[in-house]
Amino acid sequence: MIQKDGLATLARRFDTSLANVHEYLKENANLIFALAAVALCAYGFELFQLNLTVDEELHAEYLGPTLGWVSQGRWGMYLLNKFILPYTVIPFTPLFIALIFHIAAVLLMLEGWKITSKLERFIVGAICVAFPTMAYMYTFSTISYGIGIGLFCSALSLFFYARNSGWKRYLTILPASFAIAIYQGFLPVLAALFLVYMIRTQIHSEKPILFDIIAIASILIISLFIYYAIQNLIFIIGVVPELAYVSDFIDVGFLQRYFSTVLRRIWSYAFLPVYLGDEGIYSINLRSLAFLLFVSFLGLFIHLVKSRRSLTNWLFVISLLLLLSISPFLSGFLMQGYMSLRFLVALPVVISGIVMLGMLGSSRSFKLVTALLATYCIFQFVTSTNHLFASSHLAFEADRILATRLITRIEDAQGEANTQEVRYIEIIGYYSRPATNLIPKIETFGASFFEVGQGIPGRIASFLGIAGFERLQEVSVDRRAELVAIADSMPTWPDKGSIKVVEDIVLIKLGLYSDAQKMLICSSKQSRSHLYDKSFCRP
Repeated sequence: MIQKDGLATLARRFDTSLANVHEYLKENANLIFALAAVALCAYGFELFQLNLTVDEELHAEYLGPTLGWVSQGRWGMYLLNKFILPYTVIPFTPLFIALIFHIAAVLLMLEGWKITSKLERFIVGAICVAFPTMAYMYTFSTISYGIGIGLFCSALSLFFYARNSGWKRYLTILPASFAIAIYQGFLPVLAALFLVYMIRTQIHSEKPILFDIIAIASILIISLFIYYAIQNLIFIIGVVPELAYVSDFIDVGFLQRYFSTVLRRIWSYAFLPVYLGDEGIYSINLRSLAFLLFVSFLGLFIHLVKSRRSLTNWLFVISLLLLLSISPFLSGFLMQGYMSLRFLVALPVVISGIVMLGMLGSSRSFKLVTALLATYCIFQFVTSTNHLFASSHLAFEADRILATRLITRIEDAQGEANTQEVRYIEIIGYYSRPATNLIPKIETFGASFFEVGQGIPGRIASFLGIAGFERLQEVSVDRRAELVAIADSMPTWPDKGSIKVVEDIVLIKLGLYSDAQKMLICSSKQSRSHLYDKSFCRP
């Protein structure tokens, strides 16, 4: 009898929850449609294309989930790879999943921040959906769907916290831990979401919200601990070996010795270019973003002045705003001041949060000005993402043409060498196309597979395999050293003789030996002993 009552209660709760969701979707249908339209404008080209990005040529060879995610400290991503999308190098599905969860995350974020105005909900939501730095993640079909789900988990944490009280707020820990397990960059995302929440709460409170600070800090620390404990348990059990992937990026010693250098690098190479709308970040000049942020800060300042807050309140709000502004770049402090743009997953949350705070308590005319400026920015965001994705597409097409030419020349070289079987590949130098207005080169966008890592034979062999040539293996380091003398006598691509077959090895000379290639060949005494030219390893 008790069991039946429990099931009946559970069924009623489920029906109630379903009814609430249906009612919410009905009330917010226009907003959801508008955000979906913005997402389609920003990512539609990438959604319906298959543009291979770096690493995807390797993932294309995996027939199922790869344990490499676990080795990189992303056990959550491995679970998604196993149970949701075992094969990821496909069009539409990965990014479609990402955008569905991204929009759902924005809806939860708007509820968590308690934004009620329809205009503000659209402006804030559209900024978070279309902000161009998300393109640096969404260009990877291997992880894009995980990023969308991670955003959803992060926003769900905020929603749980904002809607509950007491011990129920600590339910936040579960989705927060899983978000970090998908991608470590979601820790700044969680911090940004809660910082905006605390700033909004503080603006409506005369006293510092110490309880919220302690509760939120403890939630983030516990979430990080749970993620870290599970990750280390996996390594202890021996499911996969631990790789130095994450630790290779972290250099605490450099931060301790050269803190001012790290700070200067973050300020010069990340903070200022990002917030000033630098072309080197967004592929187009986005100065309107700087104006939008200025107007938003001005609106917040006016609101604080009108509310006549105490000096303590002022200082507290300014401190939280400063922390919010630098939160996307926190990982840079551990990476010698340098960081990839794909790490800035928290940036859309920060920008949308600042705009929301700027519209808070402002007059109708000020909100209208902010909304018009924000709308223009959103249009430019869409332009930026499409420019970046077009660059990726055109670079990929150019690489396909180059691969076809290389394959034809390899087959000719095989005929000249009178050999039928080629098992290994050696790449000398690398092929780099100059950036153009049509194909800007920013990180992976516009880059060639034939230049990544200054010419990595394994990557190029994988790409040639995708283009239809048999899968070749990298030559061992010792044999590479033996080939230096032959390579030196060869002309450079595309001249005749720039591709040569020696025994079971095909040599492709795209240029002079790169620093990375020299370093690998000169890394061991045994390989150095095979060098014909002993000056090869001299700096």
